[in-house]
Amino acid sequence: MLPVDPVSVSSARQYASKVLARLGWERMTDVAQLVISELVTNGLRAALLLDGRAEGDDQPEKPIAEQYADCDRYLCVGLYLAPHGVVVEVWDPSPEPPKLREPGPDDISGRGLHLVNEIAACWGCRWIKPEGKVVWARLPDESVFPPPDGPGSARRER
Repeated sequence: MLPVDPVSVSSARQYASKVLARLGWERMTDVAQLVISELVTNGLRAALLLDGRAEGDDQPEKPIAEQYADCDRYLCVGLYLAPHGVVVEVWDPSPEPPKLREPGPDDISGRGLHLVNEIAACWGCRWIKPEGKVVWARLPDESVFPPPDGPGSARRER
């Protein structure tokens, strides 16, 4: 569980690095950290929008300190090895689905899901009761990033 705070992006990257090291998949760290950074950043924005703290497409931008001040919401982050690769998940309290936006050349945001879309093998969203959603991304499979052999290997015998 991470607070809705900009430092949570860094904490999520550190978490990804530690989990992948335990799984023996250190070679996936860079791509996992990029994907988890984008998903957590989107989760932060979604949580802030619920309280009217962040700018929406039709709202003026507020200073960062004002957006995060006294926010009591949180995100949950998960990373695990599934049968077809490493999966990153981020839960946020918003029911709104993630949207691929079309940022203009001068926009400073709106490109994160495009990165996830290009990097991940697949990604999506599922809704959680009583509230919120999980946005997930499966990282490229082991044919692109094979796991190491030897003790502690994440590779399973077939």
